[in-house]
Amino acid sequence: MFINTLSSGNPNLTPEIAKTTAFGVVYRPSWLPGFSASADRYKIDIRDAIIALNAQSIINNCYGVGVPAIPAACTAISLNPSPAQPGLAGQLAQAVIRTGGANIAAQSTAGWDFEFGYRRDLSEFRDSWVGAIDLRAVGTMQTKFTYTANGVTQNFNNMVWPGILPVAGGPKWRWLFTGTYTLGPSATTLTVRTVGRAVINNEPRNSSLAVLQNSVTPRQYLDFNTSWNLDVMGAESQIFFKVENVFDTDPPRVASTAGTAYASNGTEGGYYDLIGRYFRLGFRFKY
Repeated sequence: MFINTLSSGNPNLTPEIAKTTAFGVVYRPSWLPGFSASADRYKIDIRDAIIALNAQSIINNCYGVGVPAIPAACTAISLNPSPAQPGLAGQLAQAVIRTGGANIAAQSTAGWDFEFGYRRDLSEFRDSWVGAIDLRAVGTMQTKFTYTANGVTQNFNNMVWPGILPVAGGPKWRWLFTGTYTLGPSATTLTVRTVGRAVINNEPRNSSLAVLQNSVTPRQYLDFNTSWNLDVMGAESQIFFKVENVFDTDPPRVASTAGTAYASNGTEGGYYDLIGRYFRLGFRFKY
């Protein structure tokens, strides 16, 4: 059967629609001045997401071949009302299929965001102490990340590298701990970035994409930053020095599921430090 394919935009596309639900609580106890804690719950559902499909996938989704029928996929098919053989009118023969995209995907994510903070002037503890401390912890726990396409829903939660799969949901746990000591015009900060244990993928063991050593070990990175505020000719200025990844911690070694040289270790730079220890020295000013 002869079918024409046309790679172009789809004039029947509709906007992607997202529904977001969020709520949270904040706690500032009177018995511990300077301390605050908050927890926020979020849930985001995206429907009518746009993805590009090949001609066979569009046919399968429109007519429900091997997958649940998705009527929106049919908008990418234009049947020929006047084919060379009149008996084929209204059938797929000599139809035109646009492979530019269709509103047939969906994505859903949910989780919790946490934040704890504590700030005090040290003189409040002892008169002879000077300066102030600012301690903060910010964390995210992602409890759900699913992606639906071609009528199939896949669990991508806690994945840190998509490989040949459409997306990776990201690690379940991430934390950022900071501690800052301020004294007059100077400030010194230590930061610990934490990425929790993750997986390469969530495919079942009988899948062709299953990975035997599926676990991705957690990582912690220590950063150091110090700065000094100056007044240069009446302009607000600052000199700073920073060391990222103080202990030169390597990213986890992960077998890649993508056959590309630049991704041969399968590690995602959005979550892990791929550079190693590096230094910054700079000068900022306003004019």
